[in-house]
Amino acid sequence: MLRSVSAGLFKSAATGTVVRTAFKATTATTKIDVSLSSSAAVLANALFNCKPHFARQFNTSSLLSNSGKQFPEEKLFVESLGPLQHFEFDVHNPDHSFLEKSPNNPNEPVILLPNLFSNKNAYNVEANEIAKTLETKVYAVNLRNQYSNGSGSNDIEFAKPFDLDSLVSDLVQFCQQNNFEKILLIGDGLGGRIGLLASLLKQKEIDIAKLVVVENLPGDLPQPAIDTLNNWTEALQYLVNDSGIKKGDKELREKAYEVLGEKFGIEDSQTKKFLLNNVTNQSVNLQKTGQYQFLEPKVPLNYIKEEFLPEYFKWPAETVSGLTSESPVLFLLGRHSPFAGSKDIYKSIEAKNKIAKQFPNFEIKTFNSNNFVINNQSSHVTNAICQFLITERNPEYDRLRQQDQYED
Repeated sequence: MLRSVSAGLFKSAATGTVVRTAFKATTATTKIDVSLSSSAAVLANALFNCKPHFARQFNTSSLLSNSGKQFPEEKLFVESLGPLQHFEFDVHNPDHSFLEKSPNNPNEPVILLPNLFSNKNAYNVEANEIAKTLETKVYAVNLRNQYSNGSGSNDIEFAKPFDLDSLVSDLVQFCQQNNFEKILLIGDGLGGRIGLLASLLKQKEIDIAKLVVVENLPGDLPQPAIDTLNNWTEALQYLVNDSGIKKGDKELREKAYEVLGEKFGIEDSQTKKFLLNNVTNQSVNLQKTGQYQFLEPKVPLNYIKEEFLPEYFKWPAETVSGLTSESPVLFLLGRHSPFAGSKDIYKSIEAKNKIAKQFPNFEIKTFNSNNFVINNQSSHVTNAICQFLITERNPEYDRLRQQDQYED
């Protein structure tokens, strides 16, 4: 069972019930009305429910430009004086009663943090399976400025500051609000970076018993990852500000796909679909931004490009200098990814020594995948995570791990 609680930067919406096909579970969605320093917001409905159709080819050069009118993103920012006070999150409950729980399964809750340009709903299948296998609750949490797939009230707001320090503080705040003294943490991409930093910087505030990091490693991001994230962000900015694709266009999805391919070299449909989740054909906050006839952003694209990404690309070496986390860490990497698995940088002795300096109890598993490791290798990834998070393991497993058994 999955119980969804919506709050924080998100205003209340009607309670609804949907059916998740994975595991045939019924999802009860409960929305809680709260506020953060000023009016809150529920993000607009998920865009593009129909399947893509490619019977026609579009000449993107024929699209009208937005005539120099840029979406007024800056009007949507709200300054926060500290961490978020409320969060949007889903609770994935185990099938069995805790009275029947296996002694090898953990008692700690599992916290799942999404990647940049993603959100909690992208991991429903995996979160359900982990909750079912480990017989423990899994909390998939949206931190600040991560879009919602819930029903919208057309009043999106973005939170400032938006940086790694604020995101780490948000994680601590969420755990303290829910009285989680000890947690198991799974972080995808940006979520993994938050977990690594929290395990170094917030040891007094929260005990991360074990940490799973997908597609991220301590250290600066490799250049292919930097190039990819810059290209993705610029592509989304172009769709909103320059593509000329109007909200009411019946061929909106096809035209957007064509723009991503022709102008930004994004050819695979998986990445296109992933990116298009961050824009909408609805007004996100009509009162603040006024009428805008083109696609609108569900995340602060300009701020991400100019302010957030330059910080995210760099590992805060001075801030974490001399700090060590004894928490066991499992890194899950895609062998064909531009991110952490890029060019096999993780294989070098230098890279492993650098990881071990601050995370001595680590192991690495790799998968035949691009950067969408969790989606492409769902069953293998969830199996690896569950085996890692169980309370007790065969001593032979740990002995083999020490013998450099890094790859599947």
